Amino acid sequence: MKFYAAAILFILALACSAELAAGETYIVAIDVGHTKASPGAISVTGRPEYEFNREIARQLEERLKETNKDAGATIKPFIISSEKPMALTARTKIAASKNADLFISIHHDSAQDQYLEEREVNGKEERFTNEFSGYSVFVSRKNPRYDESLDVARRIGHAMQSSKFKFAKHHHEKIAGENRPFADEDAGVYAFDDLVVLKTATMPAVLVECGVIVNPKEEQALLKKDTQATITAAIVRGIRDHFAKAPAIPRVQKDDVIIETNSPAPSPRHYPRPGATLAPSPSPDN
Repeated sequence: MKFYAAAILFILALACSAELAAGETYIVAIDVGHTKASPGAISVTGRPEYEFNREIARQLEERLKETNKDAGATIKPFIISSEKPMALTARTKIAASKNADLFISIHHDSAQDQYLEEREVNGKEERFTNEFSGYSVFVSRKNPRYDESLDVARRIGHAMQSSKFKFAKHHHEKIAGENRPFADEDAGVYAFDDLVVLKTATMPAVLVECGVIVNPKEEQALLKKDTQATITAAIVRGIRDHFAKAPAIPRVQKDDVIIETNSPAPSPRHYPRPGATLAPSPSPDN
């Protein structure tokens, strides 16, 4: 019943979205954050972030395709994912090779190690925090199409808020590893200039943290199909509303896109999971 209610919510979200221009085609690269080999944050119950990311990415691909049934425009999403180690720059190169109009990276959040508590449940150790929860969206001011990136991010953030998700503000704390400036606090958007997948993308690019998986209550919500459907609907609405404002750029037609992409060459990680120490983002004047 809850999943059915989420599906209704998804339909209502699309109904409220702006109309896309008939005859246009938009290509969306959906990046599954991390890999099976390097899975990112670990949830309270021990589930890798990569699995959360992959589930939302697959639903997002499906929902974007479903919008083609009713919209005058065509959205062609494809997934960038790998079980093996994969260079971050390889992800944005794949998006560029497929003439993507938008790059969206799907993630789930953690918290600084200093905030994580430990407990034992059924003989297993769990690390958790009840202090932080919510979504956040990131953009890079080094992206060559920053204004468009910010527009997408704002629209996704406002759609998340309309769906009753709150903005996670812990990345703005003046501590090592955080200290991220707001790009738009009202919409729940941060500037993280040196995130490789955002600054190396040649198209508008955003990174969405769907929720905090080290928060016990939020993890349980994020595992539910109705929550996943609501998150996906909000992202779809943000994307559609952006494309309604920004017509597609004519392109040379290429072969069909690859749905799952593997890269055999391992590479060092260029951005850390939450909790690692990072330098503060540069000021907007830099």
